[in-house]
Amino acid sequence: MPAAPSPPPRPVLVKRKTITSEAFNFGPASMEESEWVFGAARPGGPQSDGECKIQAVDAEVVAWIDYARTLGVKHVVSLLKDEELAQYASPGYATLMRSAGFTVTTTELTDTDAIKGALTAARKAGEKLLFHCVGGEHRTGNALAYALTQRGLAADVACETVNGASKSLGVSRHADAKRVSLMRD
Repeated sequence: MPAAPSPPPRPVLVKRKTITSEAFNFGPASMEESEWVFGAARPGGPQSDGECKIQAVDAEVVAWIDYARTLGVKHVVSLLKDEELAQYASPGYATLMRSAGFTVTTTELTDTDAIKGALTAARKAGEKLLFHCVGGEHRTGNALAYALTQRGLAADVACETVNGASKSLGVSRHADAKRVSLMRD
C-alpha cells in the first residue's frame, strides 16, 4: 500500500500573499502584489533519467497539484517537450492536469501564438496562470519574461524583472533577453 502523500510544503509569505515555494521552484513573474502569472518545475520534480514513468499518484505530483490549486492557479501551460510529456504514466499529463481542474495548454516555447492565447484566456477570466518546464528555470523564465513583454515591458527589462524576483524569492529563473526578443518578433 503506497504511503499517504505528505502535505504540500510550507509556502513563503511575501507581502501578505503566499506566492512561492522552493520545493517546486514555484514563484511569480514579478514582485507586483497583483501578479497572476507564475512559474514552476514540472509536477513530479525535475529529476528524471528519461526512462522512469511519473505516476499520477506520486506524492510529489499530488503535492504540486494541491499547491497550485491552493494558490488559485486555473491555467497551466506546459513547456515540456514530447519526450518529457511521455514520462507521465497513463492516463498521461494532459488528462492528469485536466482531472485536477486546470485548463491546460501544452506547447513549445517557440509557439508564441499558443502562449499568447493562454495568457489572454487567463487574463480575460481574471484567473492565475502557471508556466512550467522540467526544472522551471530556462524555458519557464523566458515564458514569464515574454508574458511581461505582453504588458508593455521591453525584453531586457522583463528579463531583469523575472530574474530579480526569482532571486529575491529564492527560486531559480534564467530569462534571456535575446531569446525573449526573438519571441516578440
